[in-house]
Amino acid sequence: MTARFDLDMAAVATRLNANLLAMFDDSVNMAAESIINGSAVTGSPGQPVKDDVLRNSWVTEKLTPTHATITVPGSAPASDWVMQNEDGIARPGGGVYNLISPVGGRFSIAKTVAGFGRIVDAAVAKQGQALAGGGND
Repeated sequence: MTARFDLDMAAVATRLNANLLAMFDDSVNMAAESIINGSAVTGSPGQPVKDDVLRNSWVTEKLTPTHATITVPGSAPASDWVMQNEDGIARPGGGVYNLISPVGGRFSIAKTVAGFGRIVDAAVAKQGQALAGGGND
């Protein structure tokens, strides 16, 4: 192997690593968007909106380049609503589910998890377009 080949391979490896991290970042962002606002990719309706308290309670944390969380902290004003909305109970003490908001709906987390493969496919396609265009957008 020549020094030039080694340098070329190092450049390719650096670019692939950057693209992998960008795909992870895009996947996390798309998953959060799916849970919070809904997504055509996953079929998630997003969180119901009455006054944006539930939507604004979600926190996305990128802890390392390959580990992230999307949660509603227990201290958030809407923390007790999340699972009630997700499983359709939507009322402390039970009762009939009554979606008051014309925006959003149930099962956003479940639909995002079920559609995560499609999210990753979309992130890969986005990076493929960036590679073809020579850029990193």
